[in-house]
Amino acid sequence: MLIALTAEKNTSGNMDIDAVKLGDATLTEIAQQASGGNNNIVWLGYPDEAAIAGRTGDIITATYTVAPTNPNDEPKILYATYQFVDQTTPIASFSVAGSLLPGRAPARVNVTASRY
Repeated sequence: MLIALTAEKNTSGNMDIDAVKLGDATLTEIAQQASGGNNNIVWLGYPDEAAIAGRTGDIITATYTVAPTNPNDEPKILYATYQFVDQTTPIASFSVAGSLLPGRAPARVNVTASRY
């Protein structure tokens, strides 16, 4: 399961997410990025197998050090689930802009605005 959270605030300064939980299990953060100019934040994370199996509850919640304050746009939580993923063997190759590259996929992916 991969979980993404996005939010916006209408005052200056960056937001900060302390933790995201699935039920009572704290998720592992992959990354979070705040944008001061637009006061936006994106958070990515996942629950490990022990968190999935041992949790109580299915509600996804976030706690903030600096919370979103945009009254016209509430925070969004998106998630994707995967099954039959081989977690013991790394990806042998991956494609970037149509070129096949050997080796493992990068742990961090840079995103360029307006590029999909």
